[in-house]
Amino acid sequence: MMSTKPLLAVSLVEMIAADLQTKIIDEEFRAGDRLVIDSIARLYNVSLVPVREALVRLHTQGLLTFVPNVGYRIAPALSAEDLDKLFEARVVIEAGALRSAVRLGTPPDVGHLRELNDRMARDRYETRNYASFRQFIELNDAFHRGLVMLSDNNFLVKAYDTLRFDVFAARAMRARNIAIPKLIVEHEEILTLLEAGSEAALLTAIARHIMGSRAGLTRSDEESGAKLPHDETAGAPL
Repeated sequence: MMSTKPLLAVSLVEMIAADLQTKIIDEEFRAGDRLVIDSIARLYNVSLVPVREALVRLHTQGLLTFVPNVGYRIAPALSAEDLDKLFEARVVIEAGALRSAVRLGTPPDVGHLRELNDRMARDRYETRNYASFRQFIELNDAFHRGLVMLSDNNFLVKAYDTLRFDVFAARAMRARNIAIPKLIVEHEEILTLLEAGSEAALLTAIARHIMGSRAGLTRSDEESGAKLPHDETAGAPL
């Protein structure tokens, strides 16, 4: 009879990682705060093993830093310059993927992407905390990853996954006034151009969409008087 223990372990890891991810994005920790494995295990009333696995996962996502003999600390949010570079990398990857998709010669099936976009459009989102816009982040990431997958190039898909854009975008969007309905309209425009095989217009649209999203973060900061994310003085360990 198959044991259910591995499934239980995986669910614990996912639960702990998801909860800590939310706390980090909602800035319940400051950049530089130390996460002590023993303390986290007591917090969730679990053994050390799932905590270690959860912290490894968050480190892979870029939310934690790790120093041997010191441990894990909260990674600083991306600076304005690094956000620029992140969005520029997305343009290179996604525009290249869509160019490849068009040149495959057969109109791609975008029905599943349109369904994702329709699901985004059905809800209203706020950015006061991660829970209020988490679904948008996850659906948006699935949409853009789906665009890259149309290239039939696994190397491009791996390059997109390496960016961990969903996590960095969530940290950047929280507490900012982002025009999410506008992004959803632009998604539909991209799909229509993709179906039509209009390569030049499609590449212009995806670049405008991605860099427009980056500009939206800056406008939101200017309107609110907020500053872009920066490193904070290390706080007390958890």
